[in-house]
Amino acid sequence: GMTERGFFVTLDHPYVEGMVSVDNMTDDFYEFREERMVFQGKRRKKTFTIGQAITVAVARVDLETRLIDFSLPPDQ
Repeated sequence: GMTERGFFVTLDHPYVEGMVSVDNMTDDFYEFREERMVFQGKRRKKTFTIGQAITVAVARVDLETRLIDFSLPPDQ
């Protein structure tokens, strides 16, 4: 799923769910286009859509709340 705050990610092995927030998308300024359910970069025009396979890095894990924040690696 996607919201204006970021998009959700599911890893297969091990099965883990988390979120890439717009704060962790630092290679461009991304705008959420709700009508198309896509994040699009203003400068580079890179897009992220639902169902797209991407590479992520773990940015933060909160064991107490069981939340995982992901980020995009520099080469993504």
